[in-house]
Amino acid sequence: MIYPDSSIDEMFSFLYDPIFEFTKLEAKILSFLISENGDFNVPQLSHSLNVHNPKLYQALNSLHEKYLVQVVESIRPKRFKFTEPEHLRIYLENRLKQEVSSKTKVIESILEICTKQTYVNEPSQLLSLLKGKELERHIISHINSSQKEVRLILGTGFKNIIETIKLPLKSASQFGSRIKIAIPAIKEFEEILRELPDSVKVKKSQLEFNSYITVDNKRLLKIMHNSNGHIGLLTNDDLFVNYIDTCWNNTECCIVPPNKINLSF
Repeated sequence: MIYPDSSIDEMFSFLYDPIFEFTKLEAKILSFLISENGDFNVPQLSHSLNVHNPKLYQALNSLHEKYLVQVVESIRPKRFKFTEPEHLRIYLENRLKQEVSSKTKVIESILEICTKQTYVNEPSQLLSLLKGKELERHIISHINSSQKEVRLILGTGFKNIIETIKLPLKSASQFGSRIKIAIPAIKEFEEILRELPDSVKVKKSQLEFNSYITVDNKRLLKIMHNSNGHIGLLTNDDLFVNYIDTCWNNTECCIVPPNKINLSF
């Protein structure tokens, strides 16, 4: 909301922010036009802002392209005025959305590097029991640590924590990891199936109670589901990891459905 009685200095302090991508002169001009609530020609602006004309024209053209400054053609020399608060609101909100999107991607990249680095010097024998929120965090970091392949064989009990894998799977796929997933043919898994990219290999899971997630054929997260919650076992034992990778090709664990999109939900 722009208040007519806002001072130029106060308005300038709001607008001259790196997020909004105004130059210092653009922020000055816009602050002046908003606060004075009138139309002005270039000599008047030059005098009021103590700026040479050539720089003013460049800044005014930029603001005009952003739909924040309007040219009054009916008067000579032509004059400039602030368009309207709605135009400014749209511009500022779009810049904020772009900034949030950009920073979100940066955060995802940082976390991706951190989670991968976590496993660089992992112990020769890894064995951890996980429960509650700690388990959910490890599901995310487990998938994010992938450099080559993520393989998931999910039981029906995983439906209560299905949200934990949506973003990590998208991220792993974007970073080049192959995704193979077997999911139960129940309604709760329909949404995640529709959100997966076409490159993902999908099968129908035959499991009921337990779920398994292997990463790069090196680490296994086994998740046991029961009425009291979920318990996870994280290990890098070759026997466990290889067994679950073999299970992918075992029809007692998972089968290829008639088509990828319809698993008889």
